[in-house]
Amino acid sequence: MEQVTLTRAELFELLWTTPLTKLAPRFGLSDVGLAKTCERFHIPRPPQGHWARIAWNHKPDRPALPDAPAGVPDTITLGTSTASAAQGGNGIDGESSRAPAVAVAERLRDPHPVTTHLEQASKGAPTWTSTAASLLASPSTQSSACARST
Repeated sequence: MEQVTLTRAELFELLWTTPLTKLAPRFGLSDVGLAKTCERFHIPRPPQGHWARIAWNHKPDRPALPDAPAGVPDTITLGTSTASAAQGGNGIDGESSRAPAVAVAERLRDPHPVTTHLEQASKGAPTWTSTAASLLASPSTQSSACARST
């Protein structure tokens, strides 16, 4: 998805003419992600029940867009860097998508069998096969899952 740059006024207008759940996927966001963006930029959103009132031909009140507080920019960039599960992505590309290494003590008291299995797999030792182990760590990630801090 391409990045889109909008002004606060443009996003405000979109929010009050299109339901958040329909608008957010256009920008590669979840409705919660777009709501948080609105909070960050001090843009009022329609209250709960707004679209139901419109469906019943009511004219709910619409506030004016307040001036941005000092330090809040007037432009908002949405797109690939803020993509979320709504578009099947995690918003993280390349190397940054790797999980951080977990420090593990040299000796563990009564470790879980899956931990023992993964540790042995990271050292190249023959191990048992288990559905639980393959769910927790695929063969390509077993060695990093059992990485020890030095």
